Amino acid sequence: MKVSIKSPFQFIQLWAWERFVELSPIPGVINLGQPRLARWDKVNGVEFENLRRVLDSAGDGFKWRPYAFTIENW
Repeated sequence: MKVSIKSPFQFIQLWAWERFVELSPIPGVINLGQPRLARWDKVNGVEFENLRRVLDSAGDGFKWRPYAFTIENW
């Protein structure tokens, strides 16, 4: 039996970038009228030697409600 799983993993990556400050690359600038997720278009991710350590040490750096913070042009 063959199992095939398909999922939009981009949404998971964006979820992590919005909430884990240490994981997120420097976001781009949003032009007036663009959606919030446009700030992550064409950015390169950040490389880590030990991702588990970054996640475990997130603590206060985790944003529970990242959409409550204002960003320029949005």
